Amino acid sequence: MRIKYLDLLKIVACIGVITIHVAMQNVKNALVTTTIYSTFNFYSSIARYAVPVFLMVSGVFMLDPKRDVSIKKIYTKYIPKILCCFIVWSFVYGLIYHDLSFDSFLKGNYHLWYLIMLIGIYIATPFLRGITRDLRTTRYFIIVGIIFAFIIPNMFDILRLIPALDGFEKHLFQLNHRIYFGFGVCYPVYYLLGYYLHNISISKVKEYIMYLLGIIGAATTVVLSHVFTISSLNVVEIFYDLSSFAILLESIAVFIIFKTHLNKQVRDNKLIGKITKLTFGIYLIHPLILDILPINTMSFNVLLSVPLIVIILFIISLMISFVLNHIPILKKWLV
Repeated sequence: MRIKYLDLLKIVACIGVITIHVAMQNVKNALVTTTIYSTFNFYSSIARYAVPVFLMVSGVFMLDPKRDVSIKKIYTKYIPKILCCFIVWSFVYGLIYHDLSFDSFLKGNYHLWYLIMLIGIYIATPFLRGITRDLRTTRYFIIVGIIFAFIIPNMFDILRLIPALDGFEKHLFQLNHRIYFGFGVCYPVYYLLGYYLHNISISKVKEYIMYLLGIIGAATTVVLSHVFTISSLNVVEIFYDLSSFAILLESIAVFIIFKTHLNKQVRDNKLIGKITKLTFGIYLIHPLILDILPINTMSFNVLLSVPLIVIILFIISLMISFVLNHIPILKKWLV
């Protein structure tokens, strides 16, 4: 049984990923003091919910204790497909871009990092499923994870960008190093958060508070990226990192609004389900299409060029993914 709002979230997350890549295509070719950079930064910042939402949707399914996700299935079905996708698509991109060096092959094209990260998440899934058997333990993991994978690292990131506080940051880091334990990265937090938010009820007051925090989070990403870029006269991307607390807030708000409102309002639509099944292929293909398009974000007014290219890119990638999904062996292993 398909869950409507999760299907919609995957489509919106896919569009978000494309938006980020389109907006970042020429960001380093724009003077940071111009509105061109500001526009790129705006589009890129507000779409940063994309990868977290993908992880959150995956968590809903993979961490459900009632769902059959055995260790055997993880290692015979999920991981082999992702690994096969990485190997083949890394080779394809290397072939097209005339870079078949072993180092480039292992790194893959810039968007293929997600596949390697996903393999790590799948490996950890049996442990994380043990946590989700109890909702209170899940909540505890998420709270601790937010503190150690988001808030503390964010604090140090900001302190490093303020020259006047450089010495203070070093002393604080030494103190923190004595009590800090290795919690890992932010990805498992998003993964569990999706399962948690899917399975709890949220009061109207908390719901609207989260929407407000989500807007503040998106605005914070826009403003901090802009301010520190202008002050250094170099593009500062640290606030785009998925461990950003601001991006966490934005992602939670997006997830909640789809769960709360769109799940009921959207009618059963087979087209949405079909597009959802094509999103993985769209993700894998779209950077190639972006590079061969005859236009780019600097071809005309950037306020219009970014959304227009996103639409074109989504449609073309959707059609290619549709074709690939109708070839059985490719559908099974590559898209």
